Amino acid sequence: MAKPKDALEQALALLKFKDLTEFELRTKLSQRGYPEAEVERALASLKAYHYLDDKRVEKRETERLEGELAGRQKIEAKLQHRGLNEAQVETDLQSEKQKALNLLGKRVKPGDSFAKAGRLLAAQGYEEETIREALEEFFPDQSDWNS
Repeated sequence: MAKPKDALEQALALLKFKDLTEFELRTKLSQRGYPEAEVERALASLKAYHYLDDKRVEKRETERLEGELAGRQKIEAKLQHRGLNEAQVETDLQSEKQKALNLLGKRVKPGDSFAKAGRLLAAQGYEEETIREALEEFFPDQSDWNS
């Protein structure tokens, strides 16, 4: 019979498959019944050797979501879900609008409505001002925001 893993061994096994945040790893170890003190020691060791780095996870996750043309609100929500509550995605409005226009160019087909395109951007986490500006540029002949 195999010897049960200690919290550090279990944490390393979990990190082998996915870069986790401190919150995610603490939660997984606690759910597996490891004592809090053992979990804290394991987390401290992992941080000391840079196996556990929330800033790295935040940067990679932000880059991945930006590559998917997600808006700032969606990116912040995903980061918060991973336990990165202080994450503030810094993006200038011009690049945010350009991402929205790129998304519209990829996903909106001829004949799609102004409203459908707006719902797409909202679902992807773009702010109202960015949505309005992107739609006005993408649909230059559309004069009524409420149609």
